[in-house]
Amino acid sequence: MIYILFPLLSILVIVIVFFISLMLTVAGFQPQEGVLPVTVNSPRQLSGEEAVSLLIWNLGYAGLGEESTFIADGGKSILPPSRQIVQKNVNGIASFLHENNSDFFLLQEAAGKSRLIYNLDLWHKLTEKLSQYNFAHSPTVKIPWFPIIGRLHTGNAVFSIFRPEKIFRHNLPLEENGVLGIFQQKYNFMSARFNLSGRDQQLIVINLHLAAFDKDGIIRKKQLKKLKDFMLSEYEKGNFVVVGGDWNHSLTETNFPSTTKEKYLFWIHDLPADFTPQDWQWAFDEAVPTVRTLERPYKAGENYTCIIDGFLLSPNLELLSIKGFDLQFKFSDHQPIKIEIKPKG
Repeated sequence: MIYILFPLLSILVIVIVFFISLMLTVAGFQPQEGVLPVTVNSPRQLSGEEAVSLLIWNLGYAGLGEESTFIADGGKSILPPSRQIVQKNVNGIASFLHENNSDFFLLQEAAGKSRLIYNLDLWHKLTEKLSQYNFAHSPTVKIPWFPIIGRLHTGNAVFSIFRPEKIFRHNLPLEENGVLGIFQQKYNFMSARFNLSGRDQQLIVINLHLAAFDKDGIIRKKQLKKLKDFMLSEYEKGNFVVVGGDWNHSLTETNFPSTTKEKYLFWIHDLPADFTPQDWQWAFDEAVPTVRTLERPYKAGENYTCIIDGFLLSPNLELLSIKGFDLQFKFSDHQPIKIEIKPKG
């Protein structure tokens, strides 16, 4: 009997040690708030009078293009369909950003090399294509190894043609269980501060990514409170504040054609009615959806789509133009939006 029990106990111990090590690896990433390192490629300073353009886009880590589904959203897959498809997404995302010139790019889910995207490196491609920009990255997931997925490193990023004074990471309240009950994304927003020549105030550019899988949107409400407190405090100092990114809330009522079943819309919540401060202005293109459901590959008129990505401007900023880009979700499960703004007065 001992000859049978000993190998079984040895296997059990190995399995237990493996899973403990695995959980410690997943839980080991605990990023701190504070100043982020900035790669400086442009010394250009921002004038207090000029108009500037900003583009937001959740890149879906280059793994959630038109062909993909995702298991956490009701689909059947974790990995994208093929390496060739991810390569198409990486090239398409980088080329779009390179060709659609903007003073600022506020990006979410900007991923590094991992098996999840067949060891391709979206982040390297972005920094290569946008080599004239200053940039900083603020991770939401950073795991050295996990079964099937392997290494995983993704997060928010700010690219700017203007040199920032500083860029900060602000940690947000977290979902209890995370994606698939495993990955607790370390949600955060980034605040980039820019001095304005000829003015005492600063331009505060905030890049945001809120939670998506918290039950009843409870954590999202806590995240919104922290964001609101910060942006109002900056505005009260006289600064110009623009917030852009993936709010993971329906920002406006939409009625785009869809055959998606109600059960796949569990993650969608309306933005709380009492969130928007008085005289602050929303900016999004009501004609172009910014996100799709991932219970199946994308097909126009079938997947549910709505607007959860957009900008919020402080009252001392003027909105000059706005454009949503309808890419038919070719490279990501989100679509980009670009605005042009300038200080009033």
